[in-house]
Amino acid sequence: MAYVKKGRILKHGLYYHPLYRVWIKIKDRLYNSNHEAYHLYGGNGVVMCDEWKDNPKSFIEWALENGWEKGLHIDKDKIPHELGIPAKIYSPEMCSILTPKENRRYNKDALWIEYNGQRKILFDWADELGIDYATLHHRLYDFGYTVEDAFTLPRTGQRKKVYEHNGVSKTIKEWCAYLEIGQAAFFKRLKNAKLTKDQIFTEKNTKRWL
Repeated sequence: MAYVKKGRILKHGLYYHPLYRVWIKIKDRLYNSNHEAYHLYGGNGVVMCDEWKDNPKSFIEWALENGWEKGLHIDKDKIPHELGIPAKIYSPEMCSILTPKENRRYNKDALWIEYNGQRKILFDWADELGIDYATLHHRLYDFGYTVEDAFTLPRTGQRKKVYEHNGVSKTIKEWCAYLEIGQAAFFKRLKNAKLTKDQIFTEKNTKRWL
């Protein structure tokens, strides 16, 4: 059965198959220079093998034969990671079917943390510690906690971090009240390399530094 899409007949009859959409999205990242992620994929030398590039049926058959079902990801990074080579191609030899959690381990942006002699991505530490991932991320990358503090303090402990300026020590909540700003604005100040400590801790209720 053929389907019509934008005036073009798709003779393979796979337009409504969920894996056809997956195939289209991968190709878009690889060959559409206007795609927002093109610089990470096609613009970074990643391609799709000849067997799949113009043959969605072959791609779909491979995925189904290898256990794909809704909710699983088709990943190009795991096998190259294990082989110690760059992940530059979507092909039957280099792709794996992974859960979203497994896929995060091989994402180049995964945050790897070493603690107590073990090295894991932050998502796995969150699962093991029973602490929300966002909480751990904020503690480490916004609040500036050590790994030990981030992993061991109770959830309510994150707001008790003390900052000192000109001999005055206050918690985050107290500084925000004094400066008449919210916590998001306070952390933007801390991360703004153009600001002096005096500007961070004395400018009240102004947006010109944010």
